[in-house]
Amino acid sequence: MDTALAPRRLEHRARVTACDEVARRTFRLELHCPELAAAVRPGQFVMIEPRAGGDPFLRRAFSVGDALPGPSGAPDRIVLWIAVIGKGTRALAERRPGETASLLGPLGRPYDLGDPAKPLLLVGGGIGTAPFPLAARARRAAGAAGGLRALFGFRDAGAACVVREMEDLGCPVTLCTEDGSAGAKGRVTDHIDPLLAPGTSVLACGPNPMFQALDRHLAGRGVPCQVSTEEPMACGYGLCFGCVVPVKQGDSVRWAKSCIEGPTFPIEAIAWDRVRSIH
Repeated sequence: MDTALAPRRLEHRARVTACDEVARRTFRLELHCPELAAAVRPGQFVMIEPRAGGDPFLRRAFSVGDALPGPSGAPDRIVLWIAVIGKGTRALAERRPGETASLLGPLGRPYDLGDPAKPLLLVGGGIGTAPFPLAARARRAAGAAGGLRALFGFRDAGAACVVREMEDLGCPVTLCTEDGSAGAKGRVTDHIDPLLAPGTSVLACGPNPMFQALDRHLAGRGVPCQVSTEEPMACGYGLCFGCVVPVKQGDSVRWAKSCIEGPTFPIEAIAWDRVRSIH
């Protein structure tokens, strides 16, 4: 693909239909964009302008959390979960119904949902829970006979989000918090073992320290695991080199652009000792 053409081919105008605070400094942004909603796959992302025609100017990358069916039954809206951490995310949290936004997407390589007859565990940390309603919806649409469960970890009860959406899709959620204020006390690696039935595959999304802990915990156990990285991006289609991750290549390491080679990778493919752990 000619990456210079990607922004023109992938650009959409979307209408904001809802923007609500659903957890502490976390907002659920819903956008009407039928073409994008029909095309997106679990694990893919969009680049969205924070504010129409103004500062900040650079788009921000977000996993597409869900694609909601419209009156016809076909998907016509996408959902993004926004954690407010700076000027751009604050601008997105201030979006109001009726406004329009420019998006690029869907971008990136989606998750491989695997054999629908085998169990699948969705592991999310913090705002990394965002991609999993879309994964649960796709799994259900495939008529999967295998079990589907989620394991979500948060700092505390005030940060918990996306749990209700998962349960509404028929996916049971095991919830844990670091301080024990909701669900079980601890981190996801403290509670994952009882959920690893024979043949289970894992899809994970969250901060790098969670991935590093998960990699150590699953090492040598024969549990397939894909991670969706959350590296900062400026372009989303391979031009800026801002989102690189260290990928193993024989005895050496190469730097892969997570926007086009990922954001999903097998957990064992990444050289976790070379990954920055700033978020």
